[in-house]
Amino acid sequence: MKLDRKTVDMLSRMPDDKLWHTLCFLAAGLGIELPERRRSRIHYDALRHTLSCITDADIERICEISDIYHTHKRSGMRR
Repeated sequence: MKLDRKTVDMLSRMPDDKLWHTLCFLAAGLGIELPERRRSRIHYDALRHTLSCITDADIERICEISDIYHTHKRSGMRR
């Protein structure tokens, strides 16, 4: 999934269950395992607040970090 402003806005409008499922899928792609149990309403409100605060500069930096991670992962480099 390409991360850009449109994607962040789309994520923030998803129903709770679809939002969490999508975040689990994205995290798994980075080697991060999130719990799949149902989250509380407060948790989803906090996620949506975080998504609404992400700036274009944040998105750019996230993409840079992801590219670095995937480049190192493909080349077998470890720090």
